[in-house]
Amino acid sequence: MTGSVRDLANIVANSTVSTSLVEEGADVLENGARVIAAIFDSATTGKAAFAKGLSEFLRQETSNQTYRMAATIIVNALVFQDTIAGNEGPLKNINGIYKFKEKEGGPSKNDILDEWAEILKVNYWPIFGIARKIVSALPTAIWTSVFEEAFATADRLLSLNLGKNPDLIGIIFQRLISDRRFLATFYTAPSSAALLNGLVVNDKVLGEKSWADPDALSSLKIADFACGTGSLLCAAYAEVRRRIENHGLDSSTVHKQMIEEVLVGCDVLPSATHITASQLSSTFPTVSYEKTKMLTLPFGKLADGGVALGALDILETQAVMSTISTSSTKVGANEDESVDAWLALGGESVEDKSFDIVVMNPPFTRLTGGGGKTNEVSRPLFAAFKTTEIDQKAMSKKFSKLYSGSVYNGNAGAASAFVEIGHQKLKVGGSTGLILPLSALSGSSWEACRILWAHNYADLMVLSIAGRSGSEMAFSADTGVGEAVVVGTRSDQPSKRYTSISLYRRPSSVIEGTEIARQIRELIAGGAVSNLESGPFGGSELNIGTEKVGEIITAPIPANGPWRLFRVSDHTIAQLAFQLSDKGRVWLPGVPEKDARSLAFCKLGELGLVGPYHLDVSGSGKSGGVPRGPFKLKATSSPASVTYPVLKAHNEARERYLEITSDAEGLQKTDNDPVIQAKIDSKRDAVWATRSRLHFATDLQFNANALVSVLTDRASIGGRAWPSFKIAPEYEKFANLWFNSTLGIICYWWIANKALNRPGIAGGSNS
Repeated sequence: MTGSVRDLANIVANSTVSTSLVEEGADVLENGARVIAAIFDSATTGKAAFAKGLSEFLRQETSNQTYRMAATIIVNALVFQDTIAGNEGPLKNINGIYKFKEKEGGPSKNDILDEWAEILKVNYWPIFGIARKIVSALPTAIWTSVFEEAFATADRLLSLNLGKNPDLIGIIFQRLISDRRFLATFYTAPSSAALLNGLVVNDKVLGEKSWADPDALSSLKIADFACGTGSLLCAAYAEVRRRIENHGLDSSTVHKQMIEEVLVGCDVLPSATHITASQLSSTFPTVSYEKTKMLTLPFGKLADGGVALGALDILETQAVMSTISTSSTKVGANEDESVDAWLALGGESVEDKSFDIVVMNPPFTRLTGGGGKTNEVSRPLFAAFKTTEIDQKAMSKKFSKLYSGSVYNGNAGAASAFVEIGHQKLKVGGSTGLILPLSALSGSSWEACRILWAHNYADLMVLSIAGRSGSEMAFSADTGVGEAVVVGTRSDQPSKRYTSISLYRRPSSVIEGTEIARQIRELIAGGAVSNLESGPFGGSELNIGTEKVGEIITAPIPANGPWRLFRVSDHTIAQLAFQLSDKGRVWLPGVPEKDARSLAFCKLGELGLVGPYHLDVSGSGKSGGVPRGPFKLKATSSPASVTYPVLKAHNEARERYLEITSDAEGLQKTDNDPVIQAKIDSKRDAVWATRSRLHFATDLQFNANALVSVLTDRASIGGRAWPSFKIAPEYEKFANLWFNSTLGIICYWWIANKALNRPGIAGGSNS
């Protein structure tokens, strides 16, 4: 790799702890937490009171998972204690954890609590406040066993020299966070966080001011309104520190004001804000501060009878949330005041258009089917923390009112609501980076978000990973969902183009993520990025050493519809597809432009009509008391003899010819009510009228399915995998032949949903 001395210095700064060592430490911590949780579970005397206390402290139902989280908090506090012990100033008389082992029989609970109380007189409430509550509630009978295992785990972590590493606790906490099904939160890999923030944090956010100006830094506001365990917020702070130090200022001298005034994090889990504050504190653990802006937000029913929506309430309320105080006057001996510190809400920190940087990897929970909606769970967006059906209904009503007219879409899910939050809070000139489902770039339910970006942002970038499966397409470390990164600067003069970066894999380390971000910035600044319209020459390469790790290309922002440039291994294919679909000419790679051939192309929709959605053929639900679909589908081995033939499902073994037989029979639904039956008959006739020989594949995988389109030997109704397309008979064979040719398949791929797993051309390195 090549770069400046400063670039080399940045790499050295990011090389202090290896990723593999962090993973080893995470395994140590997880194993220790598991053993301690088993000790908790084995308790007899005092177990009920302890379990109730944990449920209140961590705001989750008591379970083995809750026990493991409590154990992790205790170990984290011990590691942090040893890290800050004996330092200059007010920490000089704080003892390290090895002092405890000198006492015969080991320390008592009070020994630990007294030491932590001394630390709390200085600061560090986010680390030791909740840990102290947990230890206070521990049954005395199991204390010795708990401490011995917690100490042994902390000792192993300290021997790995991981006491100050901010990634370790984040990794383990994401393995433990409860209600994952409904919170749908994911741990952002440190390498991905470094990549995102390497693009988001830029000199423009300070305007004409300097990174060496402490007053300018104090006025910055950086937020993650869905902070989880703080990966993105900590990476943003790391990038800010890098710029501060590159401009000659010791970043430790402004750490206090960064913690107290600049960095804002929100979550509904106390454990999440605990670990976010812990990570931020560990940057300079000996520097004292008196408060943080880490906010634990209420979710569900409130004491006054109302309901809270967590960070989703930020869109409405400007004077409800306050910062968590960590001053010694608030957390001394008075436990009631300590409780208030965790629950303190409200504040000026969420004013509209007030933030310079907003980074988020928000929840992906969807309100509709596939997002956790079942007969038992009707509102998955509000189902966390065992909220009742009545409370969920009230929360849904409040949410609907609050997000009416916003870019939120139920099919897009909660992440689209956070897009609205981030936009409302970001100031003009501010920079944002969001990790979203890959469908945000192409799905129809995300159309409003794309229009918002197109009309209000400059320097737009989208990053995706051309993997073959969900886990390979994710920037988060713990999800099987394909993801995209969207980066932009809010502006009154929005861009007319966007830059698409397709990586071949997720960055493997913080160094690699930072270096890829640097290359992207330099390519864009140098105006050396390939564009979609130039012809089939490929994208600009991104390389780490001798390895090509991706490509970068620019394209016009569409007025509407999907943004097609993402998750493409070889942009030559995209450029060829663009020439076919948008320019109406065949320009193949390696062919001079003068030899390109212009042809008379038209859209398929100009030749016919798409058949009905499969649920309108055989859907089991009802609308107005009438079945949505008039047919029940039954597999058949003799399609030539059935009255209503249907081409229902993929069958790779038989999909080797351009003409096949249908595979199912439509059996008409019946009802005793003649009025309802008449409506069913009407639906039947309408669906039957859409029958066609031509059908197109859905859920297509280019590396598995042989056919894009197919003809049935007799006109048939379309099913889920093969919807029908009604076209004049004289065009059927031509259309079928075209879409199964190389150029026809490329056209189909160009407009298809590239968010699907294993889409062949979009995801393979051999595309």
